[in-house]
Amino acid sequence: MGEYQAAQKAMFDFWATMGLPVYIHGEAPRDKPLPYITFTPTLGDAFSQADAEAFLWVKATDEASANKERAKWCDKITQRIPARGVKIAVDGGGMIVCYRHGNGTFISPYDPPEGKEVVGARIAVQVHFDNSILA
Repeated sequence: MGEYQAAQKAMFDFWATMGLPVYIHGEAPRDKPLPYITFTPTLGDAFSQADAEAFLWVKATDEASANKERAKWCDKITQRIPARGVKIAVDGGGMIVCYRHGNGTFISPYDPPEGKEVVGARIAVQVHFDNSILA
């Protein structure tokens, strides 16, 4: 497995620990039930950092229940990505450390403009790459 695939698999597996289905951003099948998470794979050079994002998508039956459901999952994500970051092992050696985004905006509401049936949350993180990924 190449370094990009290994990093992508590590991040995919990490997001799956939230207890929801996970898809690459833009590739979620439209017929899949909500909630789920999408993310954009990111790979940086040795000892570099890169901005990355994931999105939580929740069904909106009404505004109050949608916001409650979104908040429940955002709390779970906050627990899995503490302020000190989380280490994510990469197959074949190496490590990715995922931190809350450094500009102060870690999780924010994100509602797609095309409809009210789905609400979301944008999760902004910084990922730091250990050089042994590249070995």
